Amino acid sequence: MVYRILTATYTDRVETLLFNSEAKSLSIASSLTVGHHPSWITPNPENQIIWFTALEQEDGRVVAIEYDKEGKGKVVGDLSSEGEEPCTLVAYKGDLLIGNVSFFFVGSLSSRYSPTL
Repeated sequence: MVYRILTATYTDRVETLLFNSEAKSLSIASSLTVGHHPSWITPNPENQIIWFTALEQEDGRVVAIEYDKEGKGKVVGDLSSEGEEPCTLVAYKGDLLIGNVSFFFVGSLSSRYSPTL
C-alpha cells in the first residue's frame, strides 16, 4: 500500500512524500515553494483538499495550499498570523487558531476556506 505524507520542511518548501509499505520505500512525489520556514502543517477539517502551513518568520504568515488528487499543491492564499513566528495551527469550527511565539491569535479565516483569506 502507498501512503501520502505531507511535510513542512522548515526550509522554503512543503513536500508530498510517498511511502510504499510493501517496498519499504520513501520518495518525494512533489515539492512546493511556499516561503520562509514552513513549520506546522494542518488540514482543513471541512475541506480536505485545503491544508494550512505556518511560515515561522518574524512577520508571521499562514499559507493555504490546495492539493489535487495526485498530491500536487498550489498556494491559494495567505494571511498574517498577527504575531511573530507562528508555530502551531489548529483549524476548528470555522476558525484557524494560530499560536505565535510572541502572541496567540484566533484567526478569522474560515476553515471552509475563503479565496480572499
